[in-house]
Amino acid sequence: MNANLPKRWQPSVEQEMQKSGVTLAEPEQAISGRVTPLSRLRHQPDSLRQRTLLPTDVAGHAMKPEITGSSSASTEPDGTEEKSTAGGGDIVVTRYTARDVSMMAPSISGDMTGGEVLDLFSANPSLPIFAVIDPDGTLLGVIERDRLLFQFSQPLWYDVYNRRPIAPLINQRPLAVDMSTTIDRIKAMIAFDYPEAIGTGFVITENGQYAAIGTMMLLLERTIEQANLHATELEAARRHAASANKAKSQFLATMSHELRTPLNAIIGFSDLLLIDAAADRKPDRLGEYLTDIRSSGQHLLALINDILDYSKLEADRMEILMEPIALSRLLQASSRIAAGQAANSGIDIEILSVPEVMISGDERRLRQVMINLLSNAIKFSPNGSKVEITAALDLANQLTIRVVDHGIGIAPEDLERIFMPFVQVANTLNRTTAGTGLGLSLSRLLVERHGGSLVIESAPGQGTCAVVTLPASCLLTSA
Repeated sequence: MNANLPKRWQPSVEQEMQKSGVTLAEPEQAISGRVTPLSRLRHQPDSLRQRTLLPTDVAGHAMKPEITGSSSASTEPDGTEEKSTAGGGDIVVTRYTARDVSMMAPSISGDMTGGEVLDLFSANPSLPIFAVIDPDGTLLGVIERDRLLFQFSQPLWYDVYNRRPIAPLINQRPLAVDMSTTIDRIKAMIAFDYPEAIGTGFVITENGQYAAIGTMMLLLERTIEQANLHATELEAARRHAASANKAKSQFLATMSHELRTPLNAIIGFSDLLLIDAAADRKPDRLGEYLTDIRSSGQHLLALINDILDYSKLEADRMEILMEPIALSRLLQASSRIAAGQAANSGIDIEILSVPEVMISGDERRLRQVMINLLSNAIKFSPNGSKVEITAALDLANQLTIRVVDHGIGIAPEDLERIFMPFVQVANTLNRTTAGTGLGLSLSRLLVERHGGSLVIESAPGQGTCAVVTLPASCLLTSA
């Protein structure tokens, strides 16, 4: 550009470099392109200016981009989910991380020439920086597009460094974050420690190795998406809290009736016995009174046990004792316990088909599940009908147990709602059956603790089928 000027008027290379603010590399460094790693700088940068977040809980291997001129592509956001449990349900809070703002980009080495890097920038117009790495994949710094173009626009720079290593232009103090870093943390670092990253972007690492770059445009897009998701999640949480509050209010109303009825019976019959004892006479109906007191006490104990068991399962504090169980013995014992309730309504319990197998599980808890399902089937079956139990193994050796009744059935919109704690399909004030509304919730949790599932198949007026599925891992040998 200065070829036509007299030689005495042409500035030296050193003068031009001083004006442009660029320091010449040492001869051997310029030839070899060696750059000191960030961790081995003679003068360590301030801790607030040089902060590389280490991986915390990221699975997978570091990506190894190749040095090519192919265009970059951004990944779809995945985000991480934080769950908080309240009222028997999970509230999901999405947190986008650096993984969701990562843009795949080729890396370069410190011995590449300025012309080669300029060509890479021309082939990748959307990339504001290139990461400079050593042969081991360790991040050495970044080359910024704007700085490179500015230096190439200076007198003599293009002629001098077009074919020399790019090492003198490496920014050895870039913002570098791990894939697991949340975008909220990245924004805070940019605001307080790395304001220059607004224009240059930042580097993303994984397991200590270079993985991708991030830009402010992607960061802003994901911030808006995360804000919209949070608004949706907050609304879902509000509805969930309102539903849980309504269910618990209904539970308290139900429990006040369920607790008062047996307590009144216990107190009333006890008072009658005390009156007769004070009059020094033997009650004519002593056996009947004692039977009613005992049954009322058992009813109270069952209610309290349900509440305590559900609380333990919710807190993941219930111990499941796995032991060999004969399936036929489990189902027969459960039907015998429920036979008394069935007899009061003239209902027969029939075990139609059961394979002779041994399963692994907590016998007391699985029996509790079967009794709950039989009790529900009996409560909602017409007098004189039947409740049927069948069991079978499928081709995957999963065990399926079915409890079928021919009662009033359940509406489709209520099939999942009945598994919510404290929820009863019938209105609290006009229902005809007793219970806390915890039986199905408790049964599903107990089955899930065994690795299985519990679903209800039903339709109004067509009866109900409760299906318990246990995985093949629960199956032992034939009985």
